[in-house]
Amino acid sequence: MNTNKDVFGCDIGNGFGFISVLGEVGNDPTPMFPPKYKLGSIGMPTSAYITPPDGEVIDVFDGRSAYDKHRREPEKFIHAVKTRLKEGTVSIPGIRYPVSLDSVYAAVARDLIRLGNEQRKNRGEEPVYEIVFTFPASFTNDITLLNRMQKSIESIELDGHRIRVVGRLPEPAAVAIDYLYYMQHIAPTDVRWEEDSYTTLVYDLGHGTFDAAVVTARSKGEPYQLHVNEGIPDIGGKNFDDILYDEICRILKTDYGYVPKNFNARESIRLAAVEMKHELSDEETSRHEFTLSNGETALVEITRSRFEEKSRALVNQTFELVEHVMQQAKEENIPIDAVVLSGGASQMPMVASGLHQLLSEEDILVRIYRPSVAVSYGAARYAFGRSVSMTVPEPDPIKPTWPSRQLPRRISRQTPAPILEKYTEYSYGIWVPSDKKLSGVVKVLVPSKKKLPALSESIMLTSADSSLRLRLYRSKEKYDVREILDPEEQCESLMFIPFEVPAHMECEIRIEILEDYNVKVICKPEQGAVIERTTMDNFLEYRH
Repeated sequence: MNTNKDVFGCDIGNGFGFISVLGEVGNDPTPMFPPKYKLGSIGMPTSAYITPPDGEVIDVFDGRSAYDKHRREPEKFIHAVKTRLKEGTVSIPGIRYPVSLDSVYAAVARDLIRLGNEQRKNRGEEPVYEIVFTFPASFTNDITLLNRMQKSIESIELDGHRIRVVGRLPEPAAVAIDYLYYMQHIAPTDVRWEEDSYTTLVYDLGHGTFDAAVVTARSKGEPYQLHVNEGIPDIGGKNFDDILYDEICRILKTDYGYVPKNFNARESIRLAAVEMKHELSDEETSRHEFTLSNGETALVEITRSRFEEKSRALVNQTFELVEHVMQQAKEENIPIDAVVLSGGASQMPMVASGLHQLLSEEDILVRIYRPSVAVSYGAARYAFGRSVSMTVPEPDPIKPTWPSRQLPRRISRQTPAPILEKYTEYSYGIWVPSDKKLSGVVKVLVPSKKKLPALSESIMLTSADSSLRLRLYRSKEKYDVREILDPEEQCESLMFIPFEVPAHMECEIRIEILEDYNVKVICKPEQGAVIERTTMDNFLEYRH
């Protein structure tokens, strides 16, 4: 029997966040913003105000955006937190201690989910405490970072309930799921697809990152296939804001001898740059007046052609990644039927015009599609599919060479319906000693291009003393087909794992790459119970 419970699809964005839920499979997801806040199709602003003196209170949105309330103190804000997560902590003027960026990310998620449940209450519906969240494509294989994001969200407690993450999804894959489902099932009949297979390349230029992915929709009801998933972590709409900011400052200095000298003055110019970027998507020229420190009024005019000239190198980097992704698809004989533009910055005219020029020899449709909401909608549809469960027999996770009393040969459990087929991009293996190399080698157990979850064959290792110390590695290069890798030159260390087993005991070792990109290491001693460790375990030592 199929069952379903509501799960939020959350796009915890760098500039804006969006939250939605899918109620009926044949419909579009429903945005979960109370109308009184007028967030519409834009979303919740995600700039976070760090409250003095200790920074323990982080204000994002409680009916008004933090920026509306505290804009006179721009130095106490953290913008685009998702792209800064790798920093760990950040020092803020006027705040006594460094601020945890994980806590800031959690605060953004908290207020987004609060808004969703406020709207649920308005609709007479029960609150939701389970979510699927999305992440930039460039984060996909940074397991530590993804787990930090998930644990940050799961640290949130609302109304006495802990938030539970039931899935996580690359942002361009979410866009593709929303677009492909819409075109197969919801679009007007005169444009709806009738083909059994349709593939889209997603160009997702958000506020903080650029992502590209190739996803195929097959016959109705079959899982989508994520073939290619790539990203640039440091190119997004904010970088184009910076270009306009620098251009405004240049004009103010050249024409008026003015240089901003404090946070407030610089913030005023930053906001004007954002506004002018939006205007230049619709107009050929944007003009803005500034009041200088001497009371003089300065008029700054920037043309679209000037903005595009200054931005050319940046946008070309995104086109280079598109070419790379298309080449990967061609090598795998995957024809691309459409290029879909998503993310707020994808609405800049130079994006569509540049892609049309790039694809001039290809018969490929290029279209802008739900630039602000597609990520959340795709996550909501993915969440809906994962929440529809059925009791099914499951094959052995381990081959029957292991005693059935340890792991049953067949079990029944609630298994999420498959929504998106994902594949390993890297090769994964275990360090083993070698007669030919003093430093040992990495034996690849799960190669690239294996459908997730991917369970390896076993290898036999013997403990030297009262523990078996395993080192898990991943290839540095994507799609590396070698079976043996040099741990120093060709690998990245993922984790070190001590298994407590008797000395000189032979153990059967397998690894499994899970659907959420975590890695499970399974140890079956010759005598004793199976021991499992994963990269999600708190105590493990992670290495980058």
